[in-house]
Amino acid sequence: MPADVYNEFNKIGERDDPCFYEGENGKLFVIVRNMGCASYALTTPPYSHVDVVCQILNKEETPLHLQVILIPIISHLMMLQGKFIMHAGCVATPEGKGLVLMADSGGGKTTTVFTLTCNGFNFLSDDLVVACPTDEGYVYRPIQERINVTSKTIQFFPQLSFAKKKLKKIDATKLPVDPHDVFGKDKIKNTARASTIIFIRLNKEGPKLVPLDGSAILKPLLKSNTFARYKSIPQAQIETIWNLLEQTKTFALYTGSDPHVLGEWLAERAMEGTLFGEPSKKLAHRSLKKLAQRKKGKFECGLEKILADTLDDQTINTKIDVDGRWLSRFDRQIRYHRIDNLVAQYLVNQGVKLPLGSTADPVSLITKAKAAGLRLSATAKTIFQEFAARDIPALALRGPTFAQDYYPNSYLRIYRDIDVIVQEPNLEKAKNLLIDRGFLPEPDQKYWIGKGEMPFTNGQVRVELHWDAYPVMNKEKKSFYDFRQQLQNTDLDGLTVQTVNVNHLLLSTCFHLYFEHRMDRMCRLIDIRQIINKGADSLDWDWMVNTLPADYCRFAFWLPLMLAADLVGAQVPHATLQKIAPRSFKEKTARRLFTPENFLAMPKKTSCLKFWMVNKMVG
Repeated sequence: MPADVYNEFNKIGERDDPCFYEGENGKLFVIVRNMGCASYALTTPPYSHVDVVCQILNKEETPLHLQVILIPIISHLMMLQGKFIMHAGCVATPEGKGLVLMADSGGGKTTTVFTLTCNGFNFLSDDLVVACPTDEGYVYRPIQERINVTSKTIQFFPQLSFAKKKLKKIDATKLPVDPHDVFGKDKIKNTARASTIIFIRLNKEGPKLVPLDGSAILKPLLKSNTFARYKSIPQAQIETIWNLLEQTKTFALYTGSDPHVLGEWLAERAMEGTLFGEPSKKLAHRSLKKLAQRKKGKFECGLEKILADTLDDQTINTKIDVDGRWLSRFDRQIRYHRIDNLVAQYLVNQGVKLPLGSTADPVSLITKAKAAGLRLSATAKTIFQEFAARDIPALALRGPTFAQDYYPNSYLRIYRDIDVIVQEPNLEKAKNLLIDRGFLPEPDQKYWIGKGEMPFTNGQVRVELHWDAYPVMNKEKKSFYDFRQQLQNTDLDGLTVQTVNVNHLLLSTCFHLYFEHRMDRMCRLIDIRQIINKGADSLDWDWMVNTLPADYCRFAFWLPLMLAADLVGAQVPHATLQKIAPRSFKEKTARRLFTPENFLAMPKKTSCLKFWMVNKMVG
């Protein structure tokens, strides 16, 4: 043992907390002595390795101190790189917005992580997470390890029932479990954009979120980064924290007494935008399920009246009035399913001045939608002009051209990005063009490329580069269709651009909803409705049915068509639905998981587990 380490050992006596020291010439070491074991970790510049020594001081069985002496050194070395490690849990929305959950030991981190993961969030970590700087801002990355669950946590969550007997066998207060065994591979992620930090406070009077300013969250943040005594707080660490806080929203969370209620409530806050400053695209709360069951038929009847008025210029008499009571009752469903603009246009057409839920009045919302549409359309026109100028053949897919071709007024279709298809050899040229125009790649490009797209943003507009009109539908990422045949022209603010023909558009939209968005929103069913109703003369149903490449694609085509016909009045030929309807027992079982009522109660009714089950059953 080095002399300086030995000297400090003699000073500390037995204590539970490790002690951190900075020696001469940049030497760093951590020591701890308790429970019959003495340990230290030591590293010196250039910090390429760490020496770890654990010595048992008696003959009794005793735990080693590997983690408690390594984490303080790892934390310090990360700080030198501008990274900030936190003793915290972390989850993320399906879009990749990260939510860090800090608490004192035993303060509810693991339980809160579990309840959020059960309500649509993805899992990163329940104990250690690192805030890492990138060119696009901070991202959260996990230090993944086993989750230590208590008997109380096991009691709350049925998916932990397998751990109950194991915990009794080892006669301990906590049992380490592998997160893959609990959540499955698809629910575990390795990165998320730094968006929100929450400090958990166990309290029966909740759930409740209280915004915190930077000074209020500073102490909990520093505490979450303190893994040893005697460690100083360098200026660089403070600057890292302030940079992180500039990017994130911060809250105190009062939990309430029921974890399940807490998870539903936080998912609702994410959906409406409270947690992240903007609504989550794919999260919704559990109470929508209850709402659809409790008010079965009333939402659909009101929607039928709205679609007939705004999209078909017709009047339908139903017993349901779209009034203030209907709006308040279904406000969250309206916003989650992205039909705000249609509802607002209906209210304007009827001369009703009721505010639309918790957003704006109808006229204001339509005005904003028109402005957003003009901005996206102008940006799209500029991009296609520059692609043409640089000899990069490009096709428009969905986005402004889709809204313009298939909706009576383009602002009625809410869209947030511009989809452009370019051939794979031209991807690099297209990417450089966008970067020259001030667009930056979204974080985690590997993840997006695996999904068949490369997203870019300039802070206001998002552009997605695709090389196929169809989403990734198999593990081999094989392209099933030659979509570049029989292209059609569309007008984009006076500029003629090419797009896929109506048959490929319908097929790809159905597959996009099923494979990419996992049957998430009503607005995509309305897209299918509009393609069918507006392009009826050009649709070749026999070709679409006969060219389906696999049985699982048949189910992925049938399900969106069935729901679009049932819920939004898409004029799908009955003979076509019969040809592609579920045939086997497995397919018919999968069908029961995706009833129209379940779709309205999204997304809880189609959790990742259920969607995984469906994919297993139908191929």
